[in-house]
Amino acid sequence: NGDPRLSCFGLMKNSRDGKSYSTNLAYTPPEYLRTGTNFLP
Repeated sequence: NGDPRLSCFGLMKNSRDGKSYSTNLAYTPPEYLRTGTNFLP
């Protein structure tokens, strides 16, 4: 479900920044919005 590259990109940003996923949405492609829901707590 979703592009593996987008999944890795989102997870890497979340773990590195240690911030809310919303911070990552500011500089992620629109596709991440769909796959990003997989990472929501």
